[in-house]
Amino acid sequence: MSQPRTRPIQKLAAAVAKCNTEAAAYGRCVIEDYNDVHRDKCAKAFMALKNCVVVASKLLIGNSIAGGCIYSYKKRPVQ
Repeated sequence: MSQPRTRPIQKLAAAVAKCNTEAAAYGRCVIEDYNDVHRDKCAKAFMALKNCVVVASKLLIGNSIAGGCIYSYKKRPVQ
């Protein structure tokens, strides 16, 4: 009998749950001065959170979501 399929969002949630320190730091940065939110204001904290989630996802479930569900601030070339 096979195990039920785990949805990608459940895998992502499990990975994010391993990064509570980084998530709290990013949240503090965002709400620190929410009236002055601008691009890259919290880029350092976001990248720390992103890197933690990528590592945690690889440890928890392999490489299945590490490249597909984690977004970055990289600009895409204009075509």
